[in-house]
Amino acid sequence: MSLLAEAEVEGQKLTDEELMGFCLLLLIASIDTSQKAIGSMLCQLATEPELRNRLAADPTLIPSAVEEFLRLWAPVQPARRATRDVEVCGVQMKEGDQMLVLLGAANRDDREFPSAAAMVPDRSPNRHLTFGTHIHRCLGSHIARLEMQVLLEELLRRIPDFELADGAEVEWSKGQVQGVVKVPIRFTPGPRQGV
Repeated sequence: MSLLAEAEVEGQKLTDEELMGFCLLLLIASIDTSQKAIGSMLCQLATEPELRNRLAADPTLIPSAVEEFLRLWAPVQPARRATRDVEVCGVQMKEGDQMLVLLGAANRDDREFPSAAAMVPDRSPNRHLTFGTHIHRCLGSHIARLEMQVLLEELLRRIPDFELADGAEVEWSKGQVQGVVKVPIRFTPGPRQGV
């Protein structure tokens, strides 16, 4: 926020209205995308006890597991507009054409990620495109990773045993921001450690 307050565009500082609009955009974007990434992660953990138990037993795997969850469940499929006439892989695009960039599909490319459909919690390297790249890189990528990592560390430390609730119906969102929006989970209470 400090950088935004000091930023200039063509020698002019941003107006209060522009600053507030940008702050609102960051807030809304982070809530929607992080919620869907976290929902997708919890859904997978609720249905894969071996994976959940492995992460609970070895919390040092959590940072790389978060990267793998992000690769598998990229919540944003951004749109782009061609800035000039171009041909990509034999497809002609005209200046102004809109396209949907399927980052989730790129993240499951077996040429880049061996066994791409599998969850490999210690996958390395893991050069996924979930947060975009270069000038289109997500400004909130670091905080999103941290949110997911801390949530997973604390959940697996405090309540490591959970599963989908009986008769649970998982609800997925549709559109450019994808992921689990409803995942009914049943927690198995156990001794609390270090609360």
